[in-house]
Amino acid sequence: MASDALQHAQLAAMITAYITALTTPTVGLFKDVTTITPLTNLALLNQPTGSWYTAKTGTYGRVYENQDGSCTVEMGSLQFNYTGTDPSETIVGWLVWGTPLTPVYLSGGILPAPVAMGTTLDSVVVTPSITIPAIPQS
Repeated sequence: MASDALQHAQLAAMITAYITALTTPTVGLFKDVTTITPLTNLALLNQPTGSWYTAKTGTYGRVYENQDGSCTVEMGSLQFNYTGTDPSETIVGWLVWGTPLTPVYLSGGILPAPVAMGTTLDSVVVTPSITIPAIPQS
């Protein structure tokens, strides 16, 4: 087996072990207009405050390798529907955390376009994922 294939298999095994060990991976939404970088403190992002909003439990699928050698693991899609009478809120992105009592934030992402949540037909569908870049070859 080529060394790069072995490294990718080890990376996939590491990601699989990590997501298997998570306690209740939870997905939420946030309202802040921001850019997500490795330095973003996800805990500081503001989640919706309306009675329509409740974070949801997600389930990760199987790790797969991308064409560029990176590895990705995705959750199944989760749909958040506006069901309240609260003032409209604009949703900008999603967050994933584990262990709800003392959250450990794992990942976050920006929606393709902000979504206003204010009527009963408003909905946001997210498919959270984690991608680990390819391991550089020497």
